[in-house]
Formats: sequence, structure tokens, C-alpha cells
Amino acid sequence: MLMYRQKDKNRNCNAMTVEEFPSHIQNLLKQMREKEESDRLAKEKENDMFKLKVYCNLPITNHLKDVKVFPFYDNTLAETASEIYEKLDLKGTVSLEDCRLVTYNKIQDCIECSFDRDDYKFCDTPVKDYIHHSDWYLEIRKSGVPFEVYKSGGIKIKVYMVNIENEEVQGPLSMRINPGETVREVKARLITFLPAMNIEIENLKLVLEVYNESTHLDEDDVPIKFDSNCTNYKLYVSSVTETDENDKQYIFTKMHKVIDRFVHIVNIDIILPDNDIGTLESLSIPPLDFNQNIDRIEMGSGDRVSNSPSLRVSPQPNNVIEGFGDQSNSEDSSLSDSDRTLIGDAPGDCIGILSSSSNSPADQHMASPSDPAEDSYNDEVFGNPPEEMNWDDDTNHSQNYYFKVISVTTQNKDSIADQDCTRFCRVMVDKRLTIGNLKKHLETVVGVSTQYFKIYQYPNQDVELTDMNKDLNTMKDSDKLLVKLGRVLKKNEMSGRIFQLKPDSTEPFTYLFDYIIAKGQTVASAKKDILLQAKKQHMIDIPYSKCRLRKKNWKNPAKIYLDCQKFSDDIQITNKFEMILQDLGEEERLTKPTQMAIFVKRWCPETLTLTPFHEIVLDNSCMNELKKKLSEESGIPENYLDMAFIKSPFPCDMNILDVQNDLDWISTINQLDTYLLQGRDDGSVFFYRDRRESMKELTPEEKKEINQRENARLGRHSTKTFSPNRRERGLKIYLDNLPKKTDDSVAD
Repeated sequence: MLMYRQKDKNRNCNAMTVEEFPSHIQNLLKQMREKEESDRLAKEKENDMFKLKVYCNLPITNHLKDVKVFPFYDNTLAETASEIYEKLDLKGTVSLEDCRLVTYNKIQDCIECSFDRDDYKFCDTPVKDYIHHSDWYLEIRKSGVPFEVYKSGGIKIKVYMVNIENEEVQGPLSMRINPGETVREVKARLITFLPAMNIEIENLKLVLEVYNESTHLDEDDVPIKFDSNCTNYKLYVSSVTETDENDKQYIFTKMHKVIDRFVHIVNIDIILPDNDIGTLESLSIPPLDFNQNIDRIEMGSGDRVSNSPSLRVSPQPNNVIEGFGDQSNSEDSSLSDSDRTLIGDAPGDCIGILSSSSNSPADQHMASPSDPAEDSYNDEVFGNPPEEMNWDDDTNHSQNYYFKVISVTTQNKDSIADQDCTRFCRVMVDKRLTIGNLKKHLETVVGVSTQYFKIYQYPNQDVELTDMNKDLNTMKDSDKLLVKLGRVLKKNEMSGRIFQLKPDSTEPFTYLFDYIIAKGQTVASAKKDILLQAKKQHMIDIPYSKCRLRKKNWKNPAKIYLDCQKFSDDIQITNKFEMILQDLGEEERLTKPTQMAIFVKRWCPETLTLTPFHEIVLDNSCMNELKKKLSEESGIPENYLDMAFIKSPFPCDMNILDVQNDLDWISTINQLDTYLLQGRDDGSVFFYRDRRESMKELTPEEKKEINQRENARLGRHSTKTFSPNRRERGLKIYLDNLPKKTDDSVAD
């Protein structure tokens, strides 16, 4: 809009002052100036605000969650902790006094530094210079327990308890070591974590190991040296009584042997599927016969696990040493979810494949013939001389590697983030163990035979570990694997997904289940089995003669499979195929491979409606035959019947206001149109109409209402409220005092 005024000194010479404004305008002016001042102050204060990402392990679910807050530099740690406390809705679960804000190392998953006062302002903290690059953590302690002190530069290490007598290792648990902390101080902390074991501080022996190098921590007053950037430290702890220097040397020699054999051991968390009777029956998976499983393992590859007496016993309670490690809730908060499984109040059951309650060193021995531990071989314990043992070497594939189930836990679905996973298992395993042997050991935990479950990487659940001879060398501590129920593929078998087709639904494809097809299998036998599975798993009861199987090509139903055809012979099929189960509601009409089935809908412009889908079966891929059959079924004469081929993905839904004019309607089939169906699979979609019907007359209000309704139905959102074709033009102003053009100039 163009605004202008006329200059008139006689009328505009005396401007109105603020004092001459009416009272209501003076009040409005005062409010405007106050708002401007408050906005200016808010803008200046906003410049002093910064973004903070804060993590917290939720008390109930143990799930690590992060929130973003925007404090000011002059806010205190206590004020920001209170804001995060409210954002996480922790009221009623924990007390605000039991929460504090600390810096956090997300990569190492540990608290980096704590502060001795909560009234610290962010601008006064030691990390003020790099506060924007720091992660923070809301630490929650147990009520009545003092907060732990975390000094900058400390590390989190894995702690293992070593039993010298039977060469047994338990753990790991996580523990924090601060810079400058002496061996005696670490021992004192370990004593407080194990009050029920009556361990004397003088009897504790510590060995720090990193990158296969071990260091004796035998001088109590010497600070422990470590690299704060390294995350692979392991602390081995043993409690033994020594009488002289020879005993001391013997103890450390024994610990070294255990550590050397333990160098390949990792702790892996395995997510287990539900194995209740209902789930197994729905998947047609028989439960594991434990007696048959024991016999098969004992007659198998000679794995040392088969000689463990614990295979023949029922699951025993978890015998992991509770409380071993940093038991304060402050350090608990920095543990990963897998570590928390060991420290929690309900560790669940423990299945000891190599039972830690066994006194036999055979259960824990992991050495090869070249290992120094061979010197300590005991014929009475092992029962065979060492040269007759099945040791692992380059030519012998009989795997005798270590495997032990530490704990199996079941959690309530309401208490975990991923509600599809309720069973978890932690295993201690040698990285040289193959996937095939790992599956054998997991049979008793999963509850089904190895041929009925698969192992996947986690969280990348699409990558299945199919190479049974591949080892676990790429696994690290606390890595996760996912177990899914389902039969393992045999030779000439392919796995895929089965969908149900509902043509008139907005979501026409409903996933049913995975299915395995063998090369040479007939479509008839596959259809019978699929119908049985659909009835058993989803209560879908379809008669055999009133359904069909067809190919699913991306978002479209495609080629129809005939009962007499065979997969791989007549039908080319690959692994991870997708197939459709279609309910016809009538007897199958397509019986020859040369026939074609077409989806059609009738457009009724007088009522602005489309009829539901129905199929037309053609003997030949000919447009003239399609037009003739549509004319017979609809009663529309051929010379008044128009057809339109729909190119959009199935179910080809569109705005009903666009059907009449936006489609390419075919009235007369020319030479080019005759080839429209040739080379296409079943499942093409056509609309047809009676050309004699006229479009319903709509008022602008009706058209707008229908358009809004259609956009909402199709998930579209239109914000247009004006016509884009209208253009604004500039306003021209002509003044009378400009010199007029003379006739001569015009003539020129």
C-alpha cells in the first residue's frame, strides 16, 4: 500500500507534542516504551544464556536419557539441577537433595568431575573455559549415602575378582580411580564394597592390566599411574594370606597365569526373545529337550564346556559377588545399563555353563600347549595327560574356548525403553569362540535348538551373523547381540516376508510373518502352509480355493502365482523376497499364465465417488478386451466408456476433485494405446467412467470444504488462501504542475 501526504506549511507547521497527546495515547506510549526496555534487557540476558546437554539414568528404567536446558552463566549448579529434576519428572521417585550436577564423559560413560559446592555459578566452575564442549550428568545417590568425590582426569576401570585356588574369575564391575589415589586408598574402598566377605586389607593383591601388560600394585603408598585417555584398564583383585616372600611370588605368578588366559575374554550382553509356550507354538518351534541337548554337546566337538557338571543341573541363583565394585549410587549412575544388571537388587537367575561354584580348575582353564599354565597341569583333576587333550591349534577346529553365563534377567515391559525386549543375558566368552559354538552354548538360555534361532548385530538388527565359522574377535566388553526366533535357512532355502492385501484400505499391505521357501517347492504347498500360519498367528481364516499368492513389487501388488508353478523353476525368487496373500472372496478365475488380472474402479462424476476395487481377468493383454469386459460388467456402451491408466503407487488414492480433469482419459483406443498393457505384470490399475455423466455443480464453499476434507484424508496440508495468478501493479501518480507535452513533441 502506498501512502503519501501533501506538503502544506500553513497546515503542518505546528506539530503536536507528547504533552498534547490524549491521555489514552500517552498511556499507550508509556507501555510501548516499557516493553521496548524490557525487550532490550531480555535480549541482553539472552546473550548470556548457553545450551547445556545433561544426561541422567532414570531410577526406575535405568535408561540413559538426555535433556537440553538453557541456563545463564550466573545460574548456580543447584538451580540448574532443580530445573532438570522437574523436566525429568523425578518428583516422588527421588529427592532433590539426592541429585547434583557433574561433568560427564559420554564416550567413556563415566563421570568426569564433581564439584565440592552446589552454589557454584557456571562462570566460576573450573570448566568455565570449555563449558560449551562439556557434557553434564545429573547424578542420583542413594538416600543417606554421601556423594562420591570425582577428580578431573580420573578413569573408570573394570574390576575382576580372582580366586587363586581354583583359578576362577568373577566380574566385571566398574570402579572409579581418581588421579593421585594410592594403592592403599583403592584397597580401602574395595574393603567397604565387600563387607560380607571379611577381607583384610593386608590380604588384598592387585594387578592392573592394559594392552596385555600387567603391573603389580604391591606398594601401598605409591599413587596408581594411568593414562586418563585410555579406556581399557582392568584391575584384578585377589584375597589370599601370605606367610613369606615365596608365597607372595607364588600368588602373583598364579594371578599372572589367570590374567594371561583371561586376555581374550569379553563380556557380551545378549537380548533374548520371549520363549513362552504360546510364542513357540505360534511360530511352530518345538521347545528344547535339555537331556537330548546335553547328550549332543557331549558327543560333539569336544568343547570343554561339555565336561562341566553344571550342564546337568537346573539354573542356579546368580553367584556374582554383590557389592563388589563402587556401590555408591554416585558411581552407579555412571555405569552402563549392562553393568547395572549385575549391580541391581534383582540380578535374576544365573546359568553356570562353566559354573563358578565348581572347584575344578578344568572349568576355567583356557591355555594352549604353549601356555605357561601347562606347567601347573594336574592329571588327577583333568583326568588325561596334557598331550592327549584336544588343544586348539591351527589345524584342529575342536574349540575348547571359555564360555560362561553370568546372569539371566527378566524385566517388566513397563520398566525398559525397548518394550519388545524383556529378557537379557550376560555371558563371559572367549573372543576366539565361533558363532556356531556360541549358538550351541546359548541353546539352554534361549530354550530352543540352534536351528530355530538367529543371532543379529545390535542395534543394527538387519545384519545377521550367518558365518558359523567366524569368531568374536570384533566384539568388545558390553557389546550387544540380539537373538531372534526363527528357523535357520538350509541349502536351497530363501527367507522372505508375507503380507496380506486389503485393496480398499489406506494401508493396503499388512505384514503377517516371515516365511521360508525351498527351491522346487510348489505354490500350492506354500499357500497351504501360509494359510495355516496366518490362522494360527493372526486368526485369519481364508478358504484355500478363495485366495492366491502374488509378488509384492515395492508398493504394488504384482505377478500372480499359480498353484501348479514351482519356485525357482517357474518363478524366479531371491532371498528376502516379499509375497502377498490375497483374499479373493470368490473362486480363483485366473488359471493360466497367459491371463492378466487388472484392478479397476468406476468414477461417478455426478456423485463425486469412486467405487471399491474389483478385478478384471483378461485372456490377452489387450486394451480392446479390457474395454469390452468393462462394458459388459458396468452396462456402459463401449462408445461412451472412457478409461484412464493410473501410474501412482497402489492403492492410487487421489483427490476426488482432480479425477475428472487431471487424468488422461482414453475415449478411443488408438494404435499407441493398444500397447499400454503389454509388458506389464498383474495389478495395473484403471479408472473408468460413463462419458454421458456430467460433473456435479459445486459452489465455491462446497468445493473448498471438499478440498479440505480430501487434503485431510490424504495427509496433505494446504495453506493457500489466495489465487497465485493475481499480480499487484505499482500505482502511478501524475502531478498537474509538470510541463505538458506540446503537439510538436508529440509529432516528433
